[in-house]
Amino acid sequence: MEDNGEEMNEFPLVIVLLITYERTEVALTTIRGIKERIRYPNLGWHIADDGSNGGHIEKLVEEIGADYEITTSNTGGHSVGKNMNEGIARCLERADMWLHWEDDWVPNMEIELIPCVELFQENEEIGMVRLGRLQPDLYGHVITGGDRLWWRLDKEKQLWTWVGHAAMRHRRFHDAYGIYPEGQTPGITELGMQSNVMCQPGPDIVWPAWLRYDICDHIGDGYSFKEALENRGLTREEASKEFLDKLEALKVSA
Repeated sequence: MEDNGEEMNEFPLVIVLLITYERTEVALTTIRGIKERIRYPNLGWHIADDGSNGGHIEKLVEEIGADYEITTSNTGGHSVGKNMNEGIARCLERADMWLHWEDDWVPNMEIELIPCVELFQENEEIGMVRLGRLQPDLYGHVITGGDRLWWRLDKEKQLWTWVGHAAMRHRRFHDAYGIYPEGQTPGITELGMQSNVMCQPGPDIVWPAWLRYDICDHIGDGYSFKEALENRGLTREEASKEFLDKLEALKVSA
């Protein structure tokens, strides 16, 4: 890889792509979890925001801290697809690998990324390490790589081999499967990407057999922007206000 301005390191750079909108306290919790439990000696960060208010990006940058090189993008409320596409593009300007991480997923345990990097380097047929929870009816077989065991998932037998959970991805995944649909609701965006993965040839997805089934938790389950937008017909602004009002109601005065 050509010099991209990052500090030289014997380990290739991996970018944490934090995909975010408005939920500052949730995003801060996610950042703390990543910093505490993701183990890798050469991490960078990119914050992909979709038009949050109230100094949201600035608060996240402060939480990440000065020990990392941080870049940011802001798609100004266009759509989650546009936000992710812009974030991925910015990551790939700096590195070949990124952690694709929405702002409401937290790791439940320490996750070593060196085996993931080594797997990508050893096996060009692998494009993504899935870090979300296991789900029923997945099909696959065990392979080795990076001195570890992995479930190589079979996307022809299970539609949701790819899901919107936390994951580590290689440039080859993006090159093969393309960009997310833009200007759509979150659910349609996810279905569009799923169609890309299912219907196009490309690298496979693995799940780390050396970790517990519950690698990450979805702390956003308590309030879903997706549900508010798609099932209840709220606007982005209304969904954000409802979420902030819920947080305020939970606060206990001193």
